[in-house]
Amino acid sequence: MGLQAVVLLCAVAGTLGRTLKASKQEAPCVKDCTGTNQLNFHKGYRYIYKYSTSTSTFLQGSSYERSGISLESTVGVEVLDKCHMVLKVYDVQIAATASKENEPIKGLENLRDELQKNPLQFSFQDGKIPNICPSEGEELWVLNVKRGILSVLQNSYTANEEEIAEEVDVSGKCLTTYQLTGSVLVKTKDLNSCTHRSSLVTSLQSVALPHIASQQQFLSSQQECMQSYKDGVLEEATCSESHLLQPFSRRGNGAKTESHSMLRLLKTENEISSNRANLQQFYVSNLLYEDGNGKKDRIVQSNGEQVAETVRILCLANSMTYESADLFMTLVFRLRGLSVDTLRDLWQRASFKCRDDWQPLLDALPTCGTEACVNFMKEIILSKELEESNIESFLWSMAFIPEPTAGMINDLTILLQSPEASQSVFLTATSLVHNFCTKTSICDSVPEVQALMKILERYLGES
Repeated sequence: MGLQAVVLLCAVAGTLGRTLKASKQEAPCVKDCTGTNQLNFHKGYRYIYKYSTSTSTFLQGSSYERSGISLESTVGVEVLDKCHMVLKVYDVQIAATASKENEPIKGLENLRDELQKNPLQFSFQDGKIPNICPSEGEELWVLNVKRGILSVLQNSYTANEEEIAEEVDVSGKCLTTYQLTGSVLVKTKDLNSCTHRSSLVTSLQSVALPHIASQQQFLSSQQECMQSYKDGVLEEATCSESHLLQPFSRRGNGAKTESHSMLRLLKTENEISSNRANLQQFYVSNLLYEDGNGKKDRIVQSNGEQVAETVRILCLANSMTYESADLFMTLVFRLRGLSVDTLRDLWQRASFKCRDDWQPLLDALPTCGTEACVNFMKEIILSKELEESNIESFLWSMAFIPEPTAGMINDLTILLQSPEASQSVFLTATSLVHNFCTKTSICDSVPEVQALMKILERYLGES
C-alpha cells in the first residue's frame, strides 16, 4: 500500500471504523533514545506544517477519465523530548476529484472530526520512526492516514552521500535508496520489492520473489520523495508515487494511480499543548499499514452466468475507462466465489476474445488466487490451449499466493510431472511450498509437500 494512497482507500471508507482493542499502557511510549544529534527538533517546540495529498486514478492516453480524492490539513509536531514527539492534525479539508474539478465531499464531516480528535505519540530516533503510540479508541482508517503523514516525515539517512537502508513505513518494509543531491535528500523505492505490504483488492501479497522481471508483475509501483532540511529541521518534503495495473498496460491503455503529497514547514512556536499526563491511554504499534478486514479477502457471491455477463460488458466497452477498470476488479472478485466445475463451464462460454483481441477472463484468472482458480489454471496449462506468455503469467501468479493450501501444492506437483514442465514451474513450486511452510510448523509432514519435494529432489539429482 502506498503512503498517499491510504487517503483514497481509507478516507472514503470511514465506515470501516474497526477500533483496535488495547489495554491501558503503563510503560512510557518511548523507552529508549539512541539517536544522534544529526536532526535538531528542539524540546518544548511545536513545528507547524502544511500537509496536502492527492490521489487520482485514470487511464493512460485519456484526458478526461480521471477520479480521485485530495486531503489538505495543518499538521503540528510537538517535541516532548528529544525522541518523544506528538502529531496533531487539524483544519482538515477533503475533496473528491472528477476530471479537473475538485468538489468538497458532502456528509463526511465526521471524517474531519475523527482525524482531528486524537493526538498520536511517536518515537523519533534521529529521523527514524520505529514506534507509534495510538490512543485507545482511534479508528483504524484514521490511524492509517496518520501513518501516511509520518511516513513523509521519516528519514533513515545516516550521512553517507548515497546509501541503501531498510525502511519501515506505511508502504511496507522496503529497501530505500538515499542520495544527497546538493541540499536535497532524495529517497526512492521500488514498491514491488517491499514486503509486509497490504493487499486490498487482489489476492497477491506483496512478497518479493528473486529475479522476477518487471513485466511479470501485476501491479508496478514506484515511489520517490525529496526532503530538504535547515538547521536539522525538515523544511519541506514532497513524495510522488505511481501504480500501474499491468493487465491493462499491455493494451496500451494502462489503468494508473498517481499520488502526490507535500509537507511544508510554516512556522515554529516555542510552546506545546501536549503533556504526558493526558497521553496515558495508548498502545504500541508501528508505521505498517493495517487492513481492517484482517485476512479476509473480498469475495463477491456470484454464479457463472453473472461472471460471463461481466466479461461481455467489458468487451462491449468502446474504450478503456475508469469504470471498466473497476469492472475488471469486480470480475476478479466474482471469480473467487466459483467452484472448479463452474470455472470450466465459464471458460467454455466466456474465454472469447474481444474485438481488440483482449481476453478479460484470461487476464483475471491469475489474480483470483483461490484453490479452485489454481486447480483450473493447472487444467488449462496441461490442455496446451495457452500461449507461452499466458502460461508464464499463470505460474507467476501462483508463486505470489500469500496463503497457499495443500490442494494448490498438489496441483503444482501434477504440473511438475508433466514432460513439458519448464523452469518456471519448478520456481513456482518452490515458492509456493516456501509460503505454505511459513504458515505451518508441520509442513514437512504434509503428504502433498512430501510428494512435491520428492520430485524436486529427483530432478536435482538428475541435474
